[in-house]
Amino acid sequence: MTEICVGDGHRFRRPKTHILFTVDRYPSLVLSGFDEGAADEVVSALRRRGILRFSRLVGFEQAPNTAEGEANIAIVYASESREAALEVCQNLIARGFHCLLLMREIDPQIVLRAIETGVHSIDQSSLPQSYVISQLDSIIRFRQIIGPQVVAALMEEIQRQGQRAFLTRGLSTREVEVVELVGLGLSNGEIGARLGVTIGAVNRIVTGIRHALGLASRDDLIRRAHEIWRSPR
Repeated sequence: MTEICVGDGHRFRRPKTHILFTVDRYPSLVLSGFDEGAADEVVSALRRRGILRFSRLVGFEQAPNTAEGEANIAIVYASESREAALEVCQNLIARGFHCLLLMREIDPQIVLRAIETGVHSIDQSSLPQSYVISQLDSIIRFRQIIGPQVVAALMEEIQRQGQRAFLTRGLSTREVEVVELVGLGLSNGEIGARLGVTIGAVNRIVTGIRHALGLASRDDLIRRAHEIWRSPR
């Protein structure tokens, strides 16, 4: 079991652990994805502010049950695997935690999924301990934090999705898929093999797409595909 040494040293035995603290006004705080030094800085700040009342040994698998039904805060730092961090958030949210998700780099798709999951706050930070210390009052009072980089990334993604929807209006999901594959330079035979259909079926789909979009040639279709997906999805 992961341990926290309580006392003057309060050293952590293992980096990137999940640690449960009891804080005044709010029963618990979980740090996930923090290395030893970062967690130590946050603990020191909590002690200086008189917020950290008591800390003890709690394995991550026990933390959700220990605090179930209470008001809790989780700060989850996605230093490497954003998918893993999102899974941690999902597990804690299901048990009543308010989650702040911090990412080194903003991924709009992860942000959208985090919002759907119920993540309370999302921001970008390369130094999570400094961020947490600077935002401590907002965090412990459950104030929602949506960073400007997050907003910008979401707006860009929404605009990109809207543009794709406009440029592919009137096409079915399968037709949009074929347009993308044409844009990647695949031949009709290669597209058929990829989708599990005959080359004749692909020929008919491509012809129908060109007519629907008012395009005269395959080259025009390739240019349209590049226009639609000129930015990475």
